[in-house]
Amino acid sequence: MELSAWLTPAILIAVTALLLRSMSRVEERLGARIDEVNKSLGARIDETNRRLDGIDNRLRTVEHGQARLEGLMDGLREAISGRRPAA
Repeated sequence: MELSAWLTPAILIAVTALLLRSMSRVEERLGARIDEVNKSLGARIDETNRRLDGIDNRLRTVEHGQARLEGLMDGLREAISGRRPAA
């Protein structure tokens, strides 16, 4: 039997195995990188949500203070004008 009859399939099998192994490594590295980015993105989203919650709480405090101030100003206007507060 001729050597080339065995050599060509052997080379094809070796190259295919090398390519498959290489693709498998790339897939593993890509999967690890995706997981890493996912964790990082999740942490950033959590931090953004915490910051938004803080801003929301401060906004509510400001709105409450504004409503209180508006009530005080209405009372002051009524006191200055001599009118009774509306019931």
